[in-house]
Amino acid sequence: MKLIYPLTKQRREHIKEIVTLFLLRVSPAPVEKLFRLMYLLDVIHFGGSAVTATHLTYFGHSSGPIPIRLASELSSTFMGGLSQPKNSLLPQTVGIVIERGSVTLSCTHGAWTDEYEYMSPHTFGIMEQLVRQYGDAEARHIDVSAHDRGAWMKQVARQKPGVIEWPDTLDANDPRTPEMINNAQAYVMRAKHLASSA
Repeated sequence: MKLIYPLTKQRREHIKEIVTLFLLRVSPAPVEKLFRLMYLLDVIHFGGSAVTATHLTYFGHSSGPIPIRLASELSSTFMGGLSQPKNSLLPQTVGIVIERGSVTLSCTHGAWTDEYEYMSPHTFGIMEQLVRQYGDAEARHIDVSAHDRGAWMKQVARQKPGVIEWPDTLDANDPRTPEMINNAQAYVMRAKHLASSA
């Protein structure tokens, strides 16, 4: 069973908070850097709770893990000159600059605090750790493989790369891994049920 989380209104707002907070500390930042930081947040969060922080699905691209929904939204926004969609994952405070084929994001409004509506202290703590470790690093120096047990590179190495599977980010030798995967599957099933009945 693939772990595809539903994106509820609350989760979309939480993603906006995460984007805002990361960009407040590392902007202006190439989109690849934001994507890697978000992926690492999800990997670390999943490893501790069997649930990702953002509920995004990532594609294993050679340039790094790409959150499919967010990348699609960014692409349609700057390629088509469209305004942000109604259910946007990007806060209104994010600036997008395209220069020589590179996309840079920035955020100038907000505060670095865990007192956001959907932000948990656990998620904020992971974000603080990642900003301390990688805040000044270029995207290519953010060592994804040190955290995801090769899940991203597993997809890149395939003849036809695909979606990074969350169970692949867990330690296969850890006796708790099967229980974590079962808990993750149960969470996804409950979340989908609740989303469909809302």
